[in-house]
Amino acid sequence: VLTSAGVVERTAEQVVQSLMHAAVENLDHGSPADVLTGPVVRNDTATIEANQRALQSDRDALALYNTLTQAARLLKQQGTKKP
Repeated sequence: VLTSAGVVERTAEQVVQSLMHAAVENLDHGSPADVLTGPVVRNDTATIEANQRALQSDRDALALYNTLTQAARLLKQQGTKKP
């Protein structure tokens, strides 16, 4: 997705690796529901919709984004059900 937006392949790999590393590192500080970040947590519908529009030309990427967004929503719900 990043390379189709004009990002050099090596830079795109580094960006994705950095994001993945940060996400895994966050798990040292709590459960997935506790450390979840992003537009779902912020109830940022505008960003979610903008991301979906940006991915319209790549069906697989859009399907993955929608699946991950739904998973984040479920995690968020689980986190709010804690006593």
